[in-house]
Amino acid sequence: MRQSIKSLRGGIAAFVLLFTAHTVLGQENQLLNHYRRMALDYDQQVKAAELNKQAAAANTKAVASDYKPKLSVGANYTWVQNPMELTLPLGDKPMSFTGMNESYGLQASLLQPVYAGGAIRHKHAMRKQEEMVAWGESDRVKSDIVYNLDLLYWRTVGQQEVVDIFESYHQSIERLVTVVGARVKTGTVSRNDLLMVEVKQNEVLYLWEEAKTNFQVSRMAMNQQVGQAVDAVSPIDPEIPALDAMEVPENWLSVVLTSRPELRIARANVEKQQTIEKLTLSPYNPQVYAGLNGTYGAPGYNFNNDMVENMNVGVSVSMPIFEWSKRKHEKTAARLHTGMQEQMLSRVSDKVTLEAQAGYYSLKQAIQQVNLSHSSLAKAQENARMMENRYKEGIVSVIEVLDAQIYLQNARINYTQARMKACISESSFYKAIGILVGEVEMNSK
Repeated sequence: MRQSIKSLRGGIAAFVLLFTAHTVLGQENQLLNHYRRMALDYDQQVKAAELNKQAAAANTKAVASDYKPKLSVGANYTWVQNPMELTLPLGDKPMSFTGMNESYGLQASLLQPVYAGGAIRHKHAMRKQEEMVAWGESDRVKSDIVYNLDLLYWRTVGQQEVVDIFESYHQSIERLVTVVGARVKTGTVSRNDLLMVEVKQNEVLYLWEEAKTNFQVSRMAMNQQVGQAVDAVSPIDPEIPALDAMEVPENWLSVVLTSRPELRIARANVEKQQTIEKLTLSPYNPQVYAGLNGTYGAPGYNFNNDMVENMNVGVSVSMPIFEWSKRKHEKTAARLHTGMQEQMLSRVSDKVTLEAQAGYYSLKQAIQQVNLSHSSLAKAQENARMMENRYKEGIVSVIEVLDAQIYLQNARINYTQARMKACISESSFYKAIGILVGEVEMNSK
């Protein structure tokens, strides 16, 4: 009897552990997708990732402006105590010129980069690659949020099933109390049998109330994730769906290489570092700029004291010749950083490929466990009915009936665990191949 009770508690503990240790996703349905969209609309991480995307796009546009000419204006005013004087010896009558104490005017300049050593082009490419990183990070965050929402949703559904399981268990014990009580009155069995059943009845009632509390807490956590009041009575599915067949995309392993946001981020980082490597060398290339400057001020040309306009047009070319091997060392450092990013890409590729393959085999095994646990549940139900009938006939003891009830509850819990594990494996697989968020967006259309 004690071993049977421990067996039931062990099954309950394992069930609770499954709730707390795993992230859960079940079959696609409209109600679940509704909560997924609510979570994506509410979560602060998703909003921050969207703002990061917008910032990256703005940076790309800002760098593109460097291709265009730049116009600047200015003004100046200067007063000197001793202005410049110039005397020209021209025969007997030298000619003297005295500057003004004040000088003032307006300036405007137009500068157009003709060739900046490739710096503008590389900076623009680098900003585009940063934008790709921002998009990948946004997709990664969305995938995590959807995955976490599914955990909370199916955890709530599972806790609701636990409540139903213990309610049914309590009803079975109540029927048994009635049967044993009638047999005690007729003197068929001793009162000790009735006391054992009543103790079990109180224990099941305690577990039932505990399950109700766990269900309320789970629903509160789900409500918070989707931005609702924590005490809202949010509708959920009546039970976790039973997955009895695998539905996976064709060529799913190749889908991983194009859909996982972590891989897209790693590739963009490699491309960005390759661009930085080129950008590092751009200052050592020729720099060609064309400019137009206009002024309007005094003193003007030819020592004119009035404000006059003036203009000059020019082209400048510069190129460093010798930098004490600085170019060589900077190029080496940039190339080594590129190699680091390539190694990170290889590591991420190995990681996501392993996750996809492991997710596939976990899903396959989980579906088999659903079928096995369902078969065990049917047998446990039949055994419990047989034991109760045989007890009424006086063939078996009440301990055997209680053991049969415990086996039945363990079978029910195992079946719920198996269905949860299958849904977990399904969600893990879709997340591993990078199409989880795509499924949500497709179902929202």
